[in-house]
Amino acid sequence: MDHNYNDISNMKSNEIKIILTNNNDHFERIS
Repeated sequence: MDHNYNDISNMKSNEIKIILTNNNDHFERIS
């Protein structure tokens, strides 16, 4: 149970990092 929860948390934080990185790339291209 705990292990599973950690996996989900890691997946979510990785998704957030990817989204933030994509947004940064996008903003840099605009400016």
